[in-house]
Amino acid sequence: MIPTNRTLIFFGALLFTLSQAQAQDLPVFSNSDQFSAAQVGQQERKLSTFMMLVALSGLGTSTELSAPHTLFIPTNDAMDQMPQEQYLYLIYPNNRKALIDFVNFHYLPTVMSVTDLGREEEVLTKNGKTLPVTQSDAGNSPRFGGATIIASDIEANDGIIHVVDRVLTPNNGWSFTDR
Repeated sequence: MIPTNRTLIFFGALLFTLSQAQAQDLPVFSNSDQFSAAQVGQQERKLSTFMMLVALSGLGTSTELSAPHTLFIPTNDAMDQMPQEQYLYLIYPNNRKALIDFVNFHYLPTVMSVTDLGREEEVLTKNGKTLPVTQSDAGNSPRFGGATIIASDIEANDGIIHVVDRVLTPNNGWSFTDR
């Protein structure tokens, strides 16, 4: 059976609503270096919305098999700030290219610790876009593309993860759609 547009919209709205109901504490990781970055993200329920998008994009396996990398994972709280119409657009099967671009915007094809990021003025994402790096208002953590890193240097066996408080978008705008 092929799902109808109505079914896809309902499913997307349900997932979006469920992610908003989850606890809002910071993630805690242990033994993360025994798993890939994608596996670590999938194990933490507070990162489930973004990791579900990774799975829908089909990039979960390629992320696991790629060279060492850095993955910026927005919390469910951060994902909740995404306009619902944008979220629904990304999960619609015909918009897979936009979803892949969205996920790749959170992925650096090199390992960069929070200290390394603090030395940079901008970084190049996997999809070839640059994001500015600045210091947070408190000066204790770099801001990456407008997002503050709230959990840093989580080691995985294929790279490093930083948890961020905001979804990364080009120029802090929602431009992953054709509209």
